[in-house]
Amino acid sequence: MRKGLVLGALFAAAVAAGLIAEKPVSASEITRKTMRIESAYVMDDTGNVLQETEVRQEMEAEVPTVESLLKAAEEKKAAEERTAAEKAAAEAKAAEEKAAAEAKAAEEKAAAEKAAAEKKAAEEKAAAEAKAAAEKAAAEKNSSAKSSGSASYTEEELKLVACVIYCEAGNQSYNGKLAVGNVIVNRVNSKLFPNTIHDVLYQYWNGSYQWGLVADGRLDRAMAVYGKRTNATERAMEEECIKAAKAALAGQQVFNTKYYFFCVYSQSIANNMPYGEKLGTHWFYNNNTTRYDQ
Repeated sequence: MRKGLVLGALFAAAVAAGLIAEKPVSASEITRKTMRIESAYVMDDTGNVLQETEVRQEMEAEVPTVESLLKAAEEKKAAEERTAAEKAAAEAKAAEEKAAAEAKAAEEKAAAEKAAAEKKAAEEKAAAEAKAAAEKAAAEKNSSAKSSGSASYTEEELKLVACVIYCEAGNQSYNGKLAVGNVIVNRVNSKLFPNTIHDVLYQYWNGSYQWGLVADGRLDRAMAVYGKRTNATERAMEEECIKAAKAALAGQQVFNTKYYFFCVYSQSIANNMPYGEKLGTHWFYNNNTTRYDQ
């Protein structure tokens, strides 16, 4: 009798505590089954003993033992702990993988930005070096031309110089022709005048052209018939002018002083412009030797 009551109480307590998860049983049902077992134990011996025994065995089989309840509780707790641990491990692994991916992405981004910055710096350096080299080459070329004249010229430049010589000194000696070519080249090589033959000859300053043959159109007319003259005398004169122009462009000088002006000689001109020399019918001069001899 006591055994039935104890087992019933334990089962009821286990159910109330939630320790039996596989086959939930209500407290009222435990009480009912316990009473059936108790009644089976207190039945009169004159009754059907076999039936009492079967009822008792059947009811006792439905009530778990203390050991089975404890074991079920431990297994449940262990399963919950294992599930929690697995979940925590999975979350930790996912967080670690995420952190690694973010670190890798940041590293790749930094590497790409560094590579782009290095490429840009290299391009800027190359551009600066190329610019500096070009400027140096131009300066060297200009310096060379300024110091000794230039043997490098275009056919158009040769044509311009030859035509100026033809118009201004066609009837002069070879040196007279060369001296006129020297004036053109000296101006090109001076810092005080434009640095190309065309710009020197077509310079417009202070309201007028610097060369009279440009202003009155003689240069343009000479350019139009250059190389096309049929008169033998004119053709021979033009050829000598071309020869003098080539010599002037190559740096040959008639005078020791570099002159930047010339005009038809007269004593009054010589008196007013004393810094000069007479050659043929022309006076080659400078307003100030210190100023122009550079």
